[in-house]
Amino acid sequence: MSEGLPRPEGLSHYSSIIKSVRARRRAVPILSGVPTHPSRKLRHYFQVHVINVVTDHLLKKAMNKLEAAGRLIQNAIKAQALADFIAEFTPSYEDLGEGEYNKKWVVHVDGSSTLYAGGIGVVLQSPEGDKLKYKARLQYQATNNEVENEAILKGLELAKSVEADSILVLGDFQEENVEANNLAKEASTNEAVDELDAVQYMPSIDLPEMLQIKGDENWMTPIMSYPKDGRLPEEKDEARKLKVKSARYILMDEVLYKKGFSQPLLRCLAPDEANYMLREVHEGACGNHSGARSLVHKVIHNGFYWPTIQADAKAYVKVCDQCQRFSNIPRQPAEYLTPMMAPWPFRQWGLDILGPFPTGTRQMKFLVVGIDYFTKWVEAEPLAKITQQNVKNFFWKNIVCRFGVPRVLVSDNGRQFDNTSFREFCEQFGMKNHYSSPSHPQANGQAEVAN
Repeated sequence: MSEGLPRPEGLSHYSSIIKSVRARRRAVPILSGVPTHPSRKLRHYFQVHVINVVTDHLLKKAMNKLEAAGRLIQNAIKAQALADFIAEFTPSYEDLGEGEYNKKWVVHVDGSSTLYAGGIGVVLQSPEGDKLKYKARLQYQATNNEVENEAILKGLELAKSVEADSILVLGDFQEENVEANNLAKEASTNEAVDELDAVQYMPSIDLPEMLQIKGDENWMTPIMSYPKDGRLPEEKDEARKLKVKSARYILMDEVLYKKGFSQPLLRCLAPDEANYMLREVHEGACGNHSGARSLVHKVIHNGFYWPTIQADAKAYVKVCDQCQRFSNIPRQPAEYLTPMMAPWPFRQWGLDILGPFPTGTRQMKFLVVGIDYFTKWVEAEPLAKITQQNVKNFFWKNIVCRFGVPRVLVSDNGRQFDNTSFREFCEQFGMKNHYSSPSHPQANGQAEVAN
């Protein structure tokens, strides 16, 4: 540095760091790192003043070559980090003592669990007294025992990585386990990933899958047990039914077959085998995605049977994705059609309500209309309010009392016609109520035409 300029304090700090490890590294990487590293950290000093580097080594030739300079700077930085690590973790002979020291590694482990996460802390202490600290966050719900086990596994894994021959594991009940306990608490409460050594999202050991062992009993078990072992249910009715049912089957070589009048023996299938058979016949290599009835016919034609084959085939065809996508659109109505036949006069009437109209005498502004489907005779009455009782009175006075009890009434889905009181009134006289669908209001077209 030029004379007359104040010496910044940062340079003395870097000099002291380099001086402590200079004896263990080569001179050229150290000297190349002296002007490079401080110039990056103290850029504002180097941009204002002129800096002169005084040295007795051939640093200029090495720095003038771009390839050699870049490689030399990278090696210098790596060497500096390696030297700092060695200087920190290499004990001196004074610390070890003259006698033989204990070669046992000590592993301090601890775990901490919260409601949504957990943390583990591991402190691995070498026989020389050096310590390696490790903390990780368990990003899943875990109990206290589970986090303790994870901490022990991680401690053993770290001990294996350093090739430790003798290990002493200390848990959370030891007084010397304070550091591991603090690391575990920090890992469980702190969500900053940069401050953690690792974040674990799954347990180290996969939990064994609990497979439910299904029993061999199915619909064939009681039928097979009767001819084989002679076992019958305790109840007399059930025993009699089983005897009658067993007469329709035959047991051959531990395989149950169903007898038929005009067909060969059909092999009986268990539920899992039946599902496989439906899948192969319906969408297998030779399957053509046939309908439920055709699917049942093919299964029986191939020589297989189970009691619920009809229902299973219908359910399987309904949930088949390819059938739903590419099958023909059904034109059949979703409900049965209601015939609108009137074989004689006053047998079938249509009801409807009109309005509101401009208010007339006695506040009349609505009109209830009834028309006979055979004679096209129209009955009408003005109303001030549309209520269930008013509609019932109109029907009783204008239709039942004058033309007799009709057989069928056709109306829309208005609450004046579709209610409990009016339904009970019609059931009392044996009349049927037919309501037009909201998507097809022209079903009550006779009353609409009269309106």
